Amino acid sequence: MLVLSGERDPYGPYGQGIVPLLQRSSAAVSETRLPAGHELTQTDVNLTREWLTE
Repeated sequence: MLVLSGERDPYGPYGQGIVPLLQRSSAAVSETRLPAGHELTQTDVNLTREWLTE
């Protein structure tokens, strides 16, 4: 699973527990925090593209 989150995302606190929960469920998780808010950025697109080709 790919988890991308923005450092300034006002909704970020609501999702803080999801990565540990997924990892405890044996999910392979790739997590990256970006210098962004809730918006989708070109970095999100690029990282998603890279992740999909792995």
